[in-house]
Amino acid sequence: KALNVTSSKDYGTVSLGATSTQQTITITNTDNDGDLDPEISQASTWTCTIGTIPIANLGWSITEGTSGTGHFKKTSTTSSGVGTNLSVSTANTNTASTATIYTSLYMPTSGVAGSCTSTLTFTAA
Repeated sequence: KALNVTSSKDYGTVSLGATSTQQTITITNTDNDGDLDPEISQASTWTCTIGTIPIANLGWSITEGTSGTGHFKKTSTTSSGVGTNLSVSTANTNTASTATIYTSLYMPTSGVAGSCTSTLTFTAA
């Protein structure tokens, strides 16, 4: 099983205690051997110039505009199914199946400054 994922995202400047604008991540099933349901996880906290941001401060959804609702899930160190089945591309169209993940980052109210980085992991399941 194989997939292609948007390589990086920039959440821009986010004030302390605020939530970023939603960013999109596109996942594409590049395999020709079967359908897959991608899984998402985050191995560690966000590392910043000053301080760190907890893993759970990055939320995601397969529905646009659901930040802050019950449909918006928090990332964790445990892989979580995205909830969208990506079928294989068909021979007659040769079009890969894609899904969009919407993400937002919530900044802590204090203790964080500068640039922050982290890595999300997407697994083909």
